[in-house]
Amino acid sequence: MTERTIKDRLENWAKVQRSGSSGGGAMAARETRGSGGSGGGCMTDVICTMLRQAANGRTGSSGMRSDADHADAEIINRAWLLMRAEPKALLKWYYVHNKNPSEICRRLEIKHYPRKIFDNALWAAEEAIEVLISKGIV
Repeated sequence: MTERTIKDRLENWAKVQRSGSSGGGAMAARETRGSGGSGGGCMTDVICTMLRQAANGRTGSSGMRSDADHADAEIINRAWLLMRAEPKALLKWYYVHNKNPSEICRRLEIKHYPRKIFDNALWAAEEAIEVLISKGIV
């Protein structure tokens, strides 16, 4: 089995978060459900999305869902819950909500220009979660 990068693991975590198929526990944490505003994120939205996908025949047969590693996503989520607020929000907006860097910068009050500022903040957040996992804190 090949070793996955932290970016791959965060993508998997985001896929599980977006699917709404966490089954409770740490994955159902209040912080992972979105924050209102634009894009929903409440449980009603999750349930309606699941019902809409089921009606369209896309319940679990989609390749995007079937290859999600729920156990690894839970490890990532436990580490994510221990993070400071700023990198935690950055990872959530970038990976789970798929927002573009300029929108994330506005929301989190990160300088828009040069792009390297956002890239460095994202790298630091990814590094922080990787350190929590590698040290066995979660």
